[in-house]
Amino acid sequence: MSVETYTPTTYDKTLAGHRELVQDFGDTARAIEADRPRADYTAKDFWQKLRASLPTEPEGVPAWNTFRTEIAGNDPYMAENLEAYREYNDRLSGWKEVPGLKQEVIDDANERKAARTAVGELYAAMTASESAADEITAIRLRAARRPSSLMTPREKERIAELSAAAAPEALVNIPPGTPKEALEADVDHLYRMEDKRQYNSGLLMTDQMKSIINQVAPSLMRGIPARFLGETGGAKSNLAEYIARNILGHADFEHISGSEGANKYDLIARDKLSSDNGTTVTETIYGPVLRAIRDGKPLIIDEIDSMPPEFLKSLNKILLLRPGKTFTPAETSEPIPVKQGFCVMATDNNASKHRSRYKGTAGLSAELNNRFATNTYEVRYPDADVPTGAPAIDNERLAFAAATHDNCELPDWIYPADFDNLVRAAHVTQKLFSGSIDGQLKNSYVSTPAAIDGQEYGLRETVLSPRVLASALENIKASGGAVTIRSWIGHYLSGIGSPDDKKVMALVLRDHRLLQEGQ
Repeated sequence: MSVETYTPTTYDKTLAGHRELVQDFGDTARAIEADRPRADYTAKDFWQKLRASLPTEPEGVPAWNTFRTEIAGNDPYMAENLEAYREYNDRLSGWKEVPGLKQEVIDDANERKAARTAVGELYAAMTASESAADEITAIRLRAARRPSSLMTPREKERIAELSAAAAPEALVNIPPGTPKEALEADVDHLYRMEDKRQYNSGLLMTDQMKSIINQVAPSLMRGIPARFLGETGGAKSNLAEYIARNILGHADFEHISGSEGANKYDLIARDKLSSDNGTTVTETIYGPVLRAIRDGKPLIIDEIDSMPPEFLKSLNKILLLRPGKTFTPAETSEPIPVKQGFCVMATDNNASKHRSRYKGTAGLSAELNNRFATNTYEVRYPDADVPTGAPAIDNERLAFAAATHDNCELPDWIYPADFDNLVRAAHVTQKLFSGSIDGQLKNSYVSTPAAIDGQEYGLRETVLSPRVLASALENIKASGGAVTIRSWIGHYLSGIGSPDDKKVMALVLRDHRLLQEGQ
């Protein structure tokens, strides 16, 4: 590869051109840093040698070629990135000599610095607000461990003080002259980064999720069972796991699922026969239920409406257990002290309401329903109350966190227009599936309603749920451009089994410009 001489273009000599060059230069440098042969140099030594090798005169070209070959070896992409790095370096050289540009760059940097200062204050305020919420939760959980959930007067005062704290935005001092556009962009990026952090931790903290966590946590601390009820793919399991791990402090919680086909003995206890010096020995193997009771861990029962009936009969008694009591299971006849920390969280696809939708499920008995009566929470789809056509903010937050790289930027192959249309289409399908059908949706998509238990639904078996939406965008992001939103849509449609659902889904996607007529 020959080395050419690059000179700054007219565009390079503008503020916008300078910004773009700096961005491209930085992105290329980060790619080289990630791909460099790490065994050869430390990062500091590598960059020192690279900068020293950059040719400033034609006679320096041979040394640069030698360095490039040494570092890139047989990797053509590394060689191209090194050459691009040199090109950007050449194009950036001399920008300070452009009349007026240096001062423009300095003024722009000062404006952005002011914006970043304000955003830094916002981040500090957000952190303080989050710490206050955590302290409130900690006080309530501590009180929940006491007899009768006793809370002292000082603890009540402290909760009132923390609850009265101003919203983070009200605590920010915005410097005079801060450009509104730069500030809004930086604030948006800050919130995007926080959404990304939450998403990677397992749960996006929407107002609905915060409300449920605040209400259910103290009762779980006392061992009172809780049930999360809602349609498929609405993050019920993520919510239970987040509570177990981050609120109750048990990363090693026990988990069972109705979809796994386990029987009562796998879940509670079973005997294992072995031989010891010719003698048959019977060993009792505790299942996840007894391990949770014995070790003081949360037990998550996923899709309780799909659990085997014989297990649900045993569960009646288990749901009455509280820390400090003793449980003697029929399977072992051995008394087991119920350790502090044991509680049950169950997720339910609302089989009692939509039994014909969720195959292989059954509504819970009156007894089991009563066990959860005081601690059942409906987990609705995000933006469930948002009117059709209005911004589906929580769906968009979730989708953006799933689709973006760590720097919160969309990959080049996820086009913003397609992304926005997919989020809006997902919101419509969630309304059609859950039965939240307003006049606009009914006129557009429910000409022949799918009736389930007497209620009209535009979609009976298929939905672009939050889980499907996030999973699809993660796969598209990871494909490196081999899959786009539109190509994924084609595969998704082909996998829909119900002809009625496929027809309605295709209509929704066409209306949102994700499908061509005839597809």
